[in-house]
Amino acid sequence: MLDNTKKRLLEVAKVLNENDITWGLGGSLLLDIHGYDVTVNDIDLMVDAPLEDVIKLFLDTRVITNLEISPYQTDYLVQIKGDIVVDIMIGFKYITPEGLYEYPKGANIVEKTIQIDEVDIPLCKLSDWKDLYEAIGRTDKVEILKQDH
Repeated sequence: MLDNTKKRLLEVAKVLNENDITWGLGGSLLLDIHGYDVTVNDIDLMVDAPLEDVIKLFLDTRVITNLEISPYQTDYLVQIKGDIVVDIMIGFKYITPEGLYEYPKGANIVEKTIQIDEVDIPLCKLSDWKDLYEAIGRTDKVEILKQDH
């Protein structure tokens, strides 16, 4: 994990943890932590909390509340600005040819929790991210997840 990415993750994680927000780390950084060879451009977090509880914690945010642009149907995307953008997704949904894909919520977001510099980092399930990547057509990421590492 790159130093700036790690620093940014820990900053956000501390705030979420101190405020009892249910969340999990996903995206490329999750894959990186599991040892996959990926490029990490931002930090993706899946959150199960009301929008108001999330945005009051971060001063420098941009909230995209209307993601009802097909095929994305996500309830809210909160972007925390900075050198490394943090995307907080609340109620991730995506329309596939087979129907509506919905990312798990609640305690089902997290597979396990690790510690980085004594900060709890809940990790999303790799299998859930494989399903998400399949739903949104990210075959490159699906193939990465099929590899032994």
